[in-house]
Amino acid sequence: MSRALRLACAACALLMACGGAAHPGTRLLADRFAAPGVARARLAAPDLVAAAEQARSTAEAARAHGDTDAERDATTCARLYLEAALIEARRAEEERARTTAERAAQAANEAAQRYEAARLDIEETTTRRAAALVAETELARALARAQASEPRRGARLPSGDVEDTRTAARALARRARLLLAAAAALGATEVETRPVETLLTAYHAALAPRARGAESPLADALAAADAARRSAESVLGAARARLGAPGAEAVAALVETARIAGVTAQLGERGVSVYAEAFRGTASAPEARAVGALATVLRSHTTGPVLVELEGSRDAAGARLARTRATRLVQALTAAGIPASRLTAPTMEPAAPLEGVAARAVLVFSAYAAR
Repeated sequence: MSRALRLACAACALLMACGGAAHPGTRLLADRFAAPGVARARLAAPDLVAAAEQARSTAEAARAHGDTDAERDATTCARLYLEAALIEARRAEEERARTTAERAAQAANEAAQRYEAARLDIEETTTRRAAALVAETELARALARAQASEPRRGARLPSGDVEDTRTAARALARRARLLLAAAAALGATEVETRPVETLLTAYHAALAPRARGAESPLADALAAADAARRSAESVLGAARARLGAPGAEAVAALVETARIAGVTAQLGERGVSVYAEAFRGTASAPEARAVGALATVLRSHTTGPVLVELEGSRDAAGARLARTRATRLVQALTAAGIPASRLTAPTMEPAAPLEGVAARAVLVFSAYAAR
């Protein structure tokens, strides 16, 4: 029995005990039961309408027997039950309207979050493409200088050209290694990665001391590094295609999850990179807050493997520190419930060498790529 029905029953009992009250009569009840809202009340409060109809039948029977008091009491009860049913119907309609409004507001809020994430993604993509254009321009200029020097058959390059060419070759080779690591994490086979390794070997051979007497060692090194980078991009693309990588909405959701968790994320050619200040000073253990934030992102987005890196300096000591801290961060994330099989701490040099100690962690979600 509903609360409204119990209240109506109590009111009827009280009226009967007190001798009833003025009532419209059984003839006027027909008009009340024909009112437009009664049909909705039958759906919203069928028990109250049934009680009202029963009381109406009782009133009509009392009237037929000439029992005025019984007719009055039953008519009043029928009216009370019917009013309670109409009130319940209106309450149900208001509740449905409130629920609908709340759902619409929630949907609007979620849509706004998606649009904001997409806007940030577009903004980051635009910035990244502008930076990539500058980098490609510099690389093209260095390659042109190196190729222009080839007809000179070993003539000495100006020091500025030599340094530009060497820097460009190193940058391309580093990028090729990182792309290759992402492809391997996504399941690229040794057969697929071997051509890239061969080109990287050629790059190192061109820079070896015994090759410095060649006609254009730097041009050869630059050409091999550039070819390795292009080949690594193809291998990574093939690995992602086999995996069925997440689409643009999943990428935007990952970026938004990182923002909410208090860390930053950026979409790049290796996937989505999530950045967090994980270490302070010479501490050997990562910051608990950073581990918690990164674990939140990992638990929310479970597709594909994740590379765990620490940015560090270019020298050997900085690279060793970056690798050590990356390993410790993997251990901390595993302790936080992230499957160890999903995390990889690469043994190569950091993704973005910086001056100073390795403090900022980079988690690369390799399966998430631009579409």
